[in-house]
Amino acid sequence: MALQIVQIRTPLAQAVASAVARAEAALGDPVHTPHLAVEVDEEYEGGDYNEVGEQVLIPEVLYREFLAVLGDEERAIGMALRHLTGIDPVHIVGWSPDDAGYRADGSWVDAEEEALARR
Repeated sequence: MALQIVQIRTPLAQAVASAVARAEAALGDPVHTPHLAVEVDEEYEGGDYNEVGEQVLIPEVLYREFLAVLGDEERAIGMALRHLTGIDPVHIVGWSPDDAGYRADGSWVDAEEEALARR
């Protein structure tokens, strides 16, 4: 008797897979795509934090797609972090959706500068 592996696709899993596909299609040039800066420390699991964690840059478009599916900012950024790095969201120290504007290389995207460069 052969063992058959069956993949179960829940509606949420299907929605997340679709969100990832849309984000990847819309990503474009990662150097000029705004990213969210997320501070992560794999030793951190909640509570007060006085250390300096590592910065992980999450493409804003991926965050926005997860936000549309999940409807919650914290869950969306956690899902994006887990998707890109495999890191459990419990290790997120901090982030802000208002900080979208980093390039993939870590430099800040100046919106006016970018608009002038496209002309």
